[in-house]
Amino acid sequence: MPKDDGMRANKTQSTNAAYVSLEKRIGKSENAGILARWEFGKQLLSERVGKQLPKGRLDEVAKAVGSSRHEVTLRMMFATRYPTKGKVLTAVRTFTSWTAIRDSFVEKTAAQRIVASDENEWYTPKTYLDVARKVLGRIDLDPASSKAANATVKATTFYTEQDDGLKQPWRGRLWLNPPYGRLAGDFIRRLVLEWHAGEVEAAIALVNAHCTDTEWFQGMWDGVLCFTNHRIDFNSNGREKTTTSTHGSVFGYFGPDPAVFQEQFKQFGAIVKRV
Repeated sequence: MPKDDGMRANKTQSTNAAYVSLEKRIGKSENAGILARWEFGKQLLSERVGKQLPKGRLDEVAKAVGSSRHEVTLRMMFATRYPTKGKVLTAVRTFTSWTAIRDSFVEKTAAQRIVASDENEWYTPKTYLDVARKVLGRIDLDPASSKAANATVKATTFYTEQDDGLKQPWRGRLWLNPPYGRLAGDFIRRLVLEWHAGEVEAAIALVNAHCTDTEWFQGMWDGVLCFTNHRIDFNSNGREKTTTSTHGSVFGYFGPDPAVFQEQFKQFGAIVKRV
């Protein structure tokens, strides 16, 4: 084995041992377990190269500690939502349990949050999806969709309300137009984390422009954004929406080809990237 490979292997083993040690602390007491989960998530976030974990690292760590990929992802979300130990201790005093803290930033199921309203049934027009495919090359997954919507999206796999996309695996190249309301934040947080984790190769998300001041929108700035210079008239069950939207929209791109996204989407509005 080359010397560099041996050093990397030893470093990985040492790091995994640290995760195993944290895992053992989780079962000791409620408060100790909460802090251990936070340290676990914070350490895993620090392993990112640029903005993403090395491919497969999330599954490797989950296997090393005998936990699930979903649980490890939740710990990363926890460390992202509460970036300092002081904020974690405040959360412990406020919520008193890991379950309550977890539910404060991740809803139990998407189905519990989606209301039976036409507002959740507006689909992206074909014009924008055709351009999105030019950037992505293909769409492997739409995690917030329906059979009717996928007739236009043409994703290889799509999750419906009944599937509860927030509970399913996300991998490959994604298109995401999340439901309106509070659910939008849950889907965008998940997208950003999966991209950082290296599971999502590339993605384009479409959200309302009036959400730029929300906590969850800040993760969108990790990508490249297109603020539309017009209002999109969405479709419903194959019919174009007859009432004009009351706000603009934002397309967010996460992936290895920002220049391609800029070239293709500049026709729809201003391209913006955090510096």
